[in-house]
Amino acid sequence: MAGLREFFLRLRLAGAPGAPPGTAVPRDEAAERDAELDPVFGALAAAHTEAARVRAEAGARAAAILEAASREAAEIARTARESAPAIRDRRAAEARVETKALAAAIAERARGRAEEIRGHGAARVPRYAEQTVRAVDASLRGATPTGPEP
Repeated sequence: MAGLREFFLRLRLAGAPGAPPGTAVPRDEAAERDAELDPVFGALAAAHTEAARVRAEAGARAAAILEAASREAAEIARTARESAPAIRDRRAAEARVETKALAAAIAERARGRAEEIRGHGAARVPRYAEQTVRAVDASLRGATPTGPEP
């Protein structure tokens, strides 16, 4: 239920007591609002114009930077295409040198191992030759070889 205050607020007078004025001019709210806001919008128009100029200038600078970067990228790509065969040839030559050095090292190790085996075999050849001579000699005499002599 509404309180007493709400009840009295409904009964409040809408105007001053007494007879209404004879001729009244209605307020032009739109004109008042325009008069109040025109200076603000005027200042904003200048800022809007300045912002448009700055955006256009930034766009032009960005386009120039993009064009310069595009030219630089094209130049780098052209230089890379031109220098690629020489770099490829140089790297292939380096790889051949490395491969030859590796092959030479492997061959040297193989020669060393062969010499080691040869030396090992050379130490055994006299003993095996002696065994063979005794075996042949025993075979020719009709005897059975008995193995190496102490």
